[in-house]
Amino acid sequence: MTAFIAAHNLTHNKTSYQPSEEVLNELILAAGKAPSGGNNQPWRWHFENGLLHLFLEQSAAQAYLDPQNISSYISLGAAIENLLVTAAAHHLNVNWQLTPQLAPMHIAWFSFTENHQVDENEKQLADQINNRHTNRQVTPKQELDPTDLNHLHQLIEPIDGAKLRWLQDPEKIKGLAATSAHTDLLRMFIEEAHDDFINREMRWDLTQVTETEDGIGIHTLDLSNNDRIGLNLVKDKRTIDFLQQIEGGSAFKRLAMQQFMSSPVIGLITMPTSATASFIEAGRAAERLWLGATALNLQIHPVNVPLIFFYKNSIENKLNIPEKDKAILHQLENSFKETFELDKGEQAMFMFRLFKANPSPERTIRKSTAKIFSIGRP
Repeated sequence: MTAFIAAHNLTHNKTSYQPSEEVLNELILAAGKAPSGGNNQPWRWHFENGLLHLFLEQSAAQAYLDPQNISSYISLGAAIENLLVTAAAHHLNVNWQLTPQLAPMHIAWFSFTENHQVDENEKQLADQINNRHTNRQVTPKQELDPTDLNHLHQLIEPIDGAKLRWLQDPEKIKGLAATSAHTDLLRMFIEEAHDDFINREMRWDLTQVTETEDGIGIHTLDLSNNDRIGLNLVKDKRTIDFLQQIEGGSAFKRLAMQQFMSSPVIGLITMPTSATASFIEAGRAAERLWLGATALNLQIHPVNVPLIFFYKNSIENKLNIPEKDKAILHQLENSFKETFELDKGEQAMFMFRLFKANPSPERTIRKSTAKIFSIGRP
């Protein structure tokens, strides 16, 4: 990293003030609690000569549901937002710059000065970093206060280009549920995607969880016993082959339908382009909204698999599936855009269920700071 920083002239923004190692560790700890696709935690931080650098951890990125690193970029944006609000809570001003010209290796640099006057929003968001988590529960539907929805709208306004759209029509939500179930099944039926889910993303016991400090522990999924048994069954590719032959998968469809129909609101964050910086900024917007929702005792469950399959099919154009299945995905994407009334060129970035429920009792594990942060010596 030191050689990369020097080679790309990233040492010219030195400042006279440097946070203490203790404060830096607190900033990195907060950043590391950001959400990430499959809990892959694709960030690597390095502090040198007064600048904090954010790199994309290549070994953590490039999952099947991370085409062209877009899921990782959203995660990095969320980590940036956690760092910014935590720095504000420590009364630090942050001067920072994205470096999309150096992506996917280098993502951004940050420098700090003292005497920031923290505002109430910054303090409230920082206070929720430890509480924010993914909640996949299915609970009786409870309507949400429009004032709360308006507050969440306001939280993402500082993010240039970000738009937040709400969907509350039960029939349209039902249509989204069907789309989500379709792409969940597609993920199981595509061999590469299935292998990625089973062997890269999921952690099937606590030993795996503690060894890797990443991935999704099955104990964190808020599943019923029957659903957990079903998920264990799909580890066997022979089960998937059989389901595909009989056009099965009713359990996936049922779970998606229950999750969506129990949610009074489905939210969508969009950006005007699909540039690298747009995905990062969308991640910042998503985290601001998520922290704000947590403060309101509202729960969020990201449901991005449809968006990623749309991207793989229409933009990356590398899906290894029959043409008829690609055509179905195009139809579902067009219907999705009509449902949310997206403008031409508007890129869907982050879709989520928003609902009332008790917090999930189990949380995903995080990598130790030593694994994601280093300090260079002059």
